Amino acid sequence: MSFTERRKYLALMYRCYQKASSSKRSALLDEMEAVTGLRLL
Repeated sequence: MSFTERRKYLALMYRCYQKASSSKRSALLDEMEAVTGLRLL
């Protein structure tokens, strides 16, 4: 995944993360880490 693709994906997921409940946020972080290969938190 290129840097530009990763930024677009994370921007999209950030909007979902903001709207999600706390239990769903954990799952979203796990998904973002798996897709991007980054350790987010």
